Amino acid sequence: VMMPKLSGFDVLRKVKSDDALKNIPVILLTNLAGQGDAEKGIALGHFNISDSNQLQAVAEAARETGMPVVVGLSEGEREHFPLTHAKALIDLYRKEGIELFLNADHTYSIEKVRAAIDDGVDSVIVD
Repeated sequence: VMMPKLSGFDVLRKVKSDDALKNIPVILLTNLAGQGDAEKGIALGHFNISDSNQLQAVAEAARETGMPVVVGLSEGEREHFPLTHAKALIDLYRKEGIELFLNADHTYSIEKVRAAIDDGVDSVIVD
């Protein structure tokens, strides 16, 4: 969201006003904590999880607020809760109308990026 010339919100407004681009889902990542900053992006945020109970709690928060959430699993967390399991549960929540996005967080190699994409994640963060 914080960039040198245009803010991420400015870029988002431009993307959403372009007919060719407006239907592309956009995820804003920020460290802003001011009142109203999260609301501008209209999302609860990014939550790392390591089991299905945590995923259920995040999904319930998304349901209660009606806001999308990015669910992340780092390489370490994926050892305990595989992406394929998280993806299957997220697909079930999506069928209930809960807007969740799966992120392969803290991914350290091209092989792991490819594996995460093959597992059906929505995004990958490479460190």
